[in-house]
Amino acid sequence: MSTEEPGDQRRTLGARGEQHAVEYLEEAGWEILERNWSVRMGEVDVIASRQEQRYGQPIEQVIFVEVKTRHICSQRARPEASVTRRKRERLTRLAALWRSSERAARAPVALRFDVIAVDMERAGAGERERFELRHIVGAFDACGRIV
Repeated sequence: MSTEEPGDQRRTLGARGEQHAVEYLEEAGWEILERNWSVRMGEVDVIASRQEQRYGQPIEQVIFVEVKTRHICSQRARPEASVTRRKRERLTRLAALWRSSERAARAPVALRFDVIAVDMERAGAGERERFELRHIVGAFDACGRIV
């Protein structure tokens, strides 16, 4: 039995999901620029970039990633279903703030908004943690509309 409070358990679960998402992105060739970048308005879970070719030209692709994690046995909807319109709109405003900041002065060429959903299985003592990860590429546009 866990001695953690429910809020602590959610934060721990979320942190483990974010770690799996970061490892997945790094294995896919993304450079993690920021984790849990926050300002008064809110927080972006992960900001990552990589060089890509578009129309024969190299560009820097920057993604703003919302990571949602749930236990598989949960009766709730899939994790990505909790990325509401309000959350999407807030994330696009945060992206604009990040882009205008001194830290992002290199003015990335292309911005994208992704969602990574992580379904975690409860692991017993000594068991290896199992999870399923879904990367929803371009989950919504710069206005927060689902595409």
